[in-house]
Amino acid sequence: MTTTTTTKWEAFAEVYNDIARYPTLADVAAALEYSYQTVRNYAVMLRRMKANGEDVPELVSRKATPVTPAGVEHRTIETELPAYEEPIEDLLKRAMATNERYAEYHHAKAVIDVRVTFPGPYGVVGLPDHHLNNIGTNLVRAFKDAELVASHPHLFAVGIGDWIDNFIVGRLERERRKDIMSHSDSWRLLEHYVAILGPKLIAAISGNHMDWSTEAGGVDIMKKMFADLGLGAIYDTDEVRVRLTSPGGRQFMHLARHKYKGNSRFNSMHSIVVHILERWQGEDVIWGGHIHQAGHSSLEKQWMGESRVVHGVQLGAYKQIDGYARREHFRPNVPFLTPVTIHDPATGETTFFEDVNKGVKFLELLRREQGLA
Repeated sequence: MTTTTTTKWEAFAEVYNDIARYPTLADVAAALEYSYQTVRNYAVMLRRMKANGEDVPELVSRKATPVTPAGVEHRTIETELPAYEEPIEDLLKRAMATNERYAEYHHAKAVIDVRVTFPGPYGVVGLPDHHLNNIGTNLVRAFKDAELVASHPHLFAVGIGDWIDNFIVGRLERERRKDIMSHSDSWRLLEHYVAILGPKLIAAISGNHMDWSTEAGGVDIMKKMFADLGLGAIYDTDEVRVRLTSPGGRQFMHLARHKYKGNSRFNSMHSIVVHILERWQGEDVIWGGHIHQAGHSSLEKQWMGESRVVHGVQLGAYKQIDGYARREHFRPNVPFLTPVTIHDPATGETTFFEDVNKGVKFLELLRREQGLA
């Protein structure tokens, strides 16, 4: 290092280290006729050179030092506050235990096993988006279907979601004010509906309309409703996979989701078909809702060396007069409303019917043929 450079650094350090005369970096910059940023850069360079062992002046720290308030030596604080925070060891232990329970819960939810207590064929009815409190909903049909499922000894049902409008968020609050019943009444209506169907449901999804309560208030009202009915295992906000096992051991698996990725305005079944092609896990029937359109596709899949037919069912909605859909010019597409799949444990076959009443006739005929009437 040249003498000129050494003298430069010494001159810089002399001013920089004199905090009494030059208390701020702006004062240092003015004294040296440097810019403020140059002073900062030189300080960084000099400290780095010193750290590397070069023979340069050492700079003092210009970090702010605490000022002792006047009079602090004249009093002492005798009150000691007890610690209110959970000790870190306890926090870590609690977090680990919670995470383990959470993982166990989700592993158990991967497949819900349901035992069918009677022999022979049975049906699973797909209940479309409900919107029970909407003025455009076919409420008569919704409760007629519920009572059919509840009263028939060999029928079960899947509830695909959006049980009520639940307009409680954002601009939808304006829509709620048009309802013919109060928000409280809509939940009472839903509770009555679920009480009718409860013993026959094998899967129940909340749907995005119901999830607004959880998002806005932090409480999943649907979850508590189903838990109170002893149906917590078959309820989920997103997805339920249930495995039905008959007395003879034959199994049929259903997957229910409110919505799937990849909708197409030209093909109501597109997202479910894509799911079957890319993410199929041995299900016999895959149900979907949300888009208020209906459709059915059957695809052949290979499973452990044998050919399987998978039924994809897109459900419509009981809400049949939809002002929003009319205003936005959505394509109407509800060729059927309440379909049913008939499972025959004797053959392993699943038969799809667009109309639940026709499916029930086939089911009863099949049971009579097998001597199970």
